[in-house]
Parts: sequence; structure tokens; C-alpha cells
Amino acid sequence: AGVLKAGTDVDCTSFVGAHAQSALDKGLITTADLDARLAMLFRVRMRLQHFDPPGPLQQIPPSDVCSPYAKALARDGVAQGATLLKNTAKRLPLDAKALKSVAVLGPNANLSKAIAGYYGGNSCDNAFLNMVDAIAQAGAFTTTTALGVPTVTSDDTSGVAAAAALAKAADVTVLVLGTDLSGA
Repeated sequence: AGVLKAGTDVDCTSFVGAHAQSALDKGLITTADLDARLAMLFRVRMRLQHFDPPGPLQQIPPSDVCSPYAKALARDGVAQGATLLKNTAKRLPLDAKALKSVAVLGPNANLSKAIAGYYGGNSCDNAFLNMVDAIAQAGAFTTTTALGVPTVTSDDTSGVAAAAALAKAADVTVLVLGTDLSGA
């Protein structure tokens, strides 16, 4: 109920679908709450011309989506969307030619298909690249990886020592942290 009352129009997980009927039955939400959220959602979809007549987004052929230009544009978008919190030692950007080894650590280091599925599951060439793949493609250095903990919600720290050893042996360590759908 709180999700809808907070003004959420789109639920990208299955939370609303799984709990809306129960919330309706308990009187926590009303059909008017659902109607208001759907009206907002469909207003946006209508502005994007998702319905008759087909809009410009529907005119883009699938072959354009995975074109070299589109792939480069997507990669650039990710790079521009990354946030660097602090670079006081001026260690970034890294010089890939000077590196011999990179350790990629964290429970999301090899998260790819799971997160892609969250956003629709489509990929170019059926490739679901992850952070380990991206870093390995960036240079001729050795790339090693360890999760440290199995998932972002796990209390199992049995892999932390092995991850720390990889970090100690590497020239550079990249931590891949964040959230996933394991707690959803």
C-alpha cells in the first residue's frame, strides 16, 4: 500500500502484482489508488506514442538496436552515468597499458543476465556482459575475480579472505557492489 500511496506509478519488480490483491482485500488501497497510478503510467506511454498510430520509437528496426553505433552509444552512456565519489590521489583514469593484473571483487562482479533480465532480458548477440568482461576487454592484463560474499544480502563471509588475497596480489582492485533482486 505504501508503494502506491508514495506515488509509485511503475513497479519494476513483482511487488505490487504479488501484494495488490491482499492490500485491496484489507482496505489498505482502493481501486481508485490503482486507477490513479495506471492513469499516470498510461499518460506517459501515450506521450511516448506506444499506441495507434505507431510512434517514432516503434519505427526503429531491431537491426538498429544492436548496430555498432548503438552499442558504442550504450557503452558511452554507462561511462557518462558512472559516479566517481573521490579521486584525491589522482589515480584515475587508469593506464591499462601499465597494468599487469586487475582484481574484480564483489557480489555483483559477474552479475549480468540476472540484472539484464530485470530490465527486459534482451541483449545484442545473446551476450550478457558483466563487469569482469568489461574490465578484461579494457587491456592486456590478467583479470581475476572473486565474489567475497555470495550475494548482497548474504551473511556468509567465508569467501572474503580469498577476495582479499586477490586484491593484495593485484595492481588494481575494482569493487563491484550495489543491489540486486535477491531480496525482492
